[in-house]
Amino acid sequence: MMQQSQPYDSALKSLLEDHAAEIIPLLLPDARMLEELNDEILKPSLRADRVYRIWYRERPCILHIEFETGSDSSMAQRLYQYNGILLKKHDKPVLSLVVYPFHVSLPTSPLEVSIEEEGIVVFHFRVIALWELDAQYYLDNHAMGFYPLLPTMRNARCDILKRALDELREWYSDERRKLAARLLWFDLFLQRTAMVSAEDKEEVKKKLDSLDSLLEESRFVKRAEARGRVEGRVEGKVEGAVEALQQAVVEIVQGRFAPLTELARQKVVEIKDIKELHLLVKQVATARDEEVARWLLTLSAA
Repeated sequence: MMQQSQPYDSALKSLLEDHAAEIIPLLLPDARMLEELNDEILKPSLRADRVYRIWYRERPCILHIEFETGSDSSMAQRLYQYNGILLKKHDKPVLSLVVYPFHVSLPTSPLEVSIEEEGIVVFHFRVIALWELDAQYYLDNHAMGFYPLLPTMRNARCDILKRALDELREWYSDERRKLAARLLWFDLFLQRTAMVSAEDKEEVKKKLDSLDSLLEESRFVKRAEARGRVEGRVEGKVEGAVEALQQAVVEIVQGRFAPLTELARQKVVEIKDIKELHLLVKQVATARDEEVARWLLTLSAA
């Protein structure tokens, strides 16, 4: 489950990293971002997804945001644990918010702990289910930071998603690497979402294909897939496609995280499944940093 959720979690964190000032007021009306805080809480297993110093309702506060792609029965307790540690560290009110892009069971706020009539804990947190948001609203308001997430929202029709892709292309026309990341994130969420019909998905994928030439990373992917198709036809086997995708992973890692090139060469030979390799290509192309890329390579080969 962790392996399946990692690319979506990484995309969400990277998206917020680039558009925090724009997205935070959309998630928490009346809030204004002041700065991002690098908070490693206690140990790596308790590292918060994103923590910010914000201005909210006329006072400075701390905003903690978690991204979840699956159900977690202990989510409320986790948020409460983070909240207490952040409160002690920063001595300011801490607002806890968890964002879900896909349909799962949601935690209920507040978390209440009591013994008979004696209340011990009443902890309020905010839950945002992206499928309850309106894609049309964010498109009409040109909330560019939310565009890669539009496929997860209601009213995510083909015309809306195509228009969003056109606006992304225009907005990032001079920043191809940023455009590449956003189109790959868009594609990643489009593949999994249940908010877009199968027919609309096919049409939007055609639109994405037409934008491939603008993706800096896509030259690796397209070259590998084309090579795999040719070799597969010649050999009548899947080995050609597997080898081509393995090479694509190595080339992307070499271009983005050169120190991990040898690790990529060692790990990809252990992966023979075409679907898994396709996913790894997208993951390393959108990994936000070298640490995430190393984790992806190690986990995929496990």
